[in-house]
Amino acid sequence: RGLWASRMSINLDPQWFSALAQPLLTKTRAGEHLSLNAQVDQCEFVRLNAAKIVQASQVDYISVAMGLRKGAKSLSARLSLSTDRQQARQQLNAQLAMLRSWIEGVPDDPFMEQWAPPSQSHTDGIAPATPVEQVLEDLTASAKGLDLVGLYAAGPLASFMATSDGHLHWHRSLRSFFDFSVYALKDKAIKGSWSGQAWSATEVGRKIDDARANLDILFRPPVVLAPGAHRAMLSSEAVSDLLGLACWGGFSARAHLTSRSPFSALRSGEKQLSSKFSLEEDLQGFGVPRVQELGFVRPSQTPLISEGRFANWLCSPRTASEFGVKDNAACGGETPAALRLAGGEFDSRHALKVLGDGIYVSNVWYLNYSDRQSARFTGMTRFASLLVEGGKPVAPISPMRFDDSFYSVFGEKLIGLGCDVDRFDEISTYGARAMGGVAAPCALVQDMNFPS
Repeated sequence: RGLWASRMSINLDPQWFSALAQPLLTKTRAGEHLSLNAQVDQCEFVRLNAAKIVQASQVDYISVAMGLRKGAKSLSARLSLSTDRQQARQQLNAQLAMLRSWIEGVPDDPFMEQWAPPSQSHTDGIAPATPVEQVLEDLTASAKGLDLVGLYAAGPLASFMATSDGHLHWHRSLRSFFDFSVYALKDKAIKGSWSGQAWSATEVGRKIDDARANLDILFRPPVVLAPGAHRAMLSSEAVSDLLGLACWGGFSARAHLTSRSPFSALRSGEKQLSSKFSLEEDLQGFGVPRVQELGFVRPSQTPLISEGRFANWLCSPRTASEFGVKDNAACGGETPAALRLAGGEFDSRHALKVLGDGIYVSNVWYLNYSDRQSARFTGMTRFASLLVEGGKPVAPISPMRFDDSFYSVFGEKLIGLGCDVDRFDEISTYGARAMGGVAAPCALVQDMNFPS
């Protein structure tokens, strides 16, 4: 317990960042525009193996993107900032000096986007956090006797933006997740995840108990299915993974305008998805900051696909400047930060009964485009993917490769979607935890293609 008592805090109060940034922002020279975009992560990071704690650590991380403009020239750099304010101030001053020394040699940018008019905002979603000691006690008690491996990460996240012309925006939220697998033998396992603001021992315990209850079937000899088309029920997690792949250029205005989007035919009306399929970017639902890097405010919700037809792309000010189209305040990457697929009509709690005979795909492993232009993807089944007969699981299936298209799986072959929409917060911890995620129901697909 002493490990957690002496934590060095970054101090997520906006005044901490403002006191650090303002002296620098007032040093701008004639014709200069300076911006600072900071991401702050204060995280309790715990790994479990065989249901025992093997790593319990704390992460304090600040990443700052500094941008300098002078006339039609611009430069930017990102650095990891010290949690000591004096050292951080020295780092920022040195970075500004470096950008100034380089900027004169940079060519003019013909498509430089304009900043939004100066504004200020704040969003505070900080709530009391459950002490990590209690979380660890809950986890080890729920997982007792299981070969469980998992990762727990929790704590406040914050983003700050300030500019020399008067922008000041900050956003804070509390996020936590537990991503885990319960193993039966060798590579046979049941994967589960939980995410939310406030820790819920009840919800996590229920997910672990569900995995425990379904372990027996994984001890049965795996069935090798013949390659070909199979009726399939995709779990909500598998659907969320496929939607994540769709974000790779599917809704980017630049990708569409340069003919690199997998959904070009969807946007042109040449093809469409099922009328049961309606997808939106839901920033508000996932607590994602709406202010993007140029100070423009993104919509809380943006319909992307409505009843199978393309509704909107995400267009950044830079793309708008280059191609002469209207932007909708998207970030430079033009990738959805938070997706929500509307639920359908069948009872998700009885997904196997709805499936009847076929394959239940609980999780996908490896996912990529096999033909981007036709929205065709490929991947592998993994973990507890099961053969189902008469609405009951019969045996695990040996891993199979699938190769199909969005236009088929979520179009002509989509029979229906579950009524319950499950939320999967982003669990990436590369550099720092990410915000956003995907909310999706399970999906029943007729004749999904499994070539091997």
